[in-house]
Amino acid sequence: FKDFFDQALNSDEPTTLEHITSETYVPVLDDPITELEVREQVAHLKSEKAAGTDGIPPGVIRLLPATWIVFITIILNKLFLNSVYPQSWSLAKLFTIYKKGNKLLPSNYRGITIINCLAKVFDMILCHRLQLWFRPYREQAGSQRGRGCLEHITTLRLTF
Repeated sequence: FKDFFDQALNSDEPTTLEHITSETYVPVLDDPITELEVREQVAHLKSEKAAGTDGIPPGVIRLLPATWIVFITIILNKLFLNSVYPQSWSLAKLFTIYKKGNKLLPSNYRGITIINCLAKVFDMILCHRLQLWFRPYREQAGSQRGRGCLEHITTLRLTF
C-alpha cells in the first residue's frame, strides 16, 4: 500500500512556490484572519473524527474556551501575514478504505488523509475566503453548491 500511494500521491517536483506579490489589495482575501472566522470554522469541525498528526481530535478544539480562540487567531495570523505554512502541517495520516474488486490490489482502496487540526482550521478559512471572492455569475448554475442546471434546462425547453 505504501508504494502504491507514494507513487499516486507524492511527487519528486518541489512543492514550494516563489513568493508572489500583488499590487491589488482584495479585502476578502488579504485582510487578517478574524476571531469570527476562526470560531465559525472551529464550529464546523466534526467532533467524532480522528486526530491528525498533532494527536489533537477536532472535538477537543471545539471545546476550547474563547480565550484559546483568540490565541489560535493570533497564531494563524502570524502564519498568514508572513506567508508561512508549517512543514509539519504538510504531513498527514493516511488510511485506506476498501472500495470494491480484488482486496489484494491497492488500486481498489481509497486513501483518506487526516491532517493536523489547526492546519484544517487554517485551510477551511482560506477555502471559505476563496469561495466568497469567487462568486460566479448568476447565469452560471452548474457545479455550484445549492444550484443546478435544471432551471436552465427548463428555460431552454420552454423557449424552444
